[in-house]
Amino acid sequence: MRTAHLHNNGDASAALRHAAVSEQSPLSLQIGIGCAQLLLGTLFGLSGVLKTFMAPGALVAIGVSWASDAPLWLLRLSGAADSAAAAAILLPALTRTLPFMLPLAALGLAADQLVAIGFHVLRGELAITGEADLLLLGLSLFLLWGGLKTQAAAFKTIDRVR
Repeated sequence: MRTAHLHNNGDASAALRHAAVSEQSPLSLQIGIGCAQLLLGTLFGLSGVLKTFMAPGALVAIGVSWASDAPLWLLRLSGAADSAAAAAILLPALTRTLPFMLPLAALGLAADQLVAIGFHVLRGELAITGEADLLLLGLSLFLLWGGLKTQAAAFKTIDRVR
């Protein structure tokens, strides 16, 4: 352990506790971020595929009530946007590259969910979709916060190495 050299010092146990907490915290944050990425990526990926390839009537039958009211191009565009969002959420974790993409994608998803909530309010569907919309918004905001926090920690580590 990196604080083993402090064993003769009187506050060694405090330093060890601090080191243990700081080492566990990033791991728990990474696990939470990974779970949120997987959940959002899966949900938006599925939504994107369904909106891109299913007929509007079939989408209405599975609960996408606005699918028959919207122009087909808007439904397909929404599907493409959901698929792109899923890729942007999952790619940083899958490729271990482009880590800056996670907070940007999360910001886009949070904005998308705010628009969706407004859309569902206008259509009088908030009682039906409100809980899911708020859950997706919360997960998006968590990924935004977590992505920014891990980016800041990475920059601090780089500064310490220099």
